[in-house]
Amino acid sequence: MPAYHYLGVRNNGAVVVVHFGDCRVLDIETADRIGDDLYRLTDEPDCRNLLLCFSGITGLSSVMLGKLLVLRKKMERKRGRIKLCDVGSEINEVFAATKLNRLLDIDKNEAEALKTFA
Repeated sequence: MPAYHYLGVRNNGAVVVVHFGDCRVLDIETADRIGDDLYRLTDEPDCRNLLLCFSGITGLSSVMLGKLLVLRKKMERKRGRIKLCDVGSEINEVFAATKLNRLLDIDKNEAEALKTFA
């Protein structure tokens, strides 16, 4: 798997697990860089199941929210699955306010999410 500048990426069986390096993704430049890394990752043929771990993330910009929606569509087009986990209360509030919690599959923690991919 290629190197990604803003993401911690590892394979866990058939699931690609992503951890973010920044705790606040509020500016456009950071969101664009993370989005670019995520899009490159989903373009990889072996990326069929994607788990985004939000532990430590305390803020997201509207730009990053849009990138998550694009990422969801990219995974749907390749008949892949995307899940989020370890979403803190601040980010959960953002997802609820924007109704993204209805579009994104969110699990409590990484271990629970990995089980649901099976």
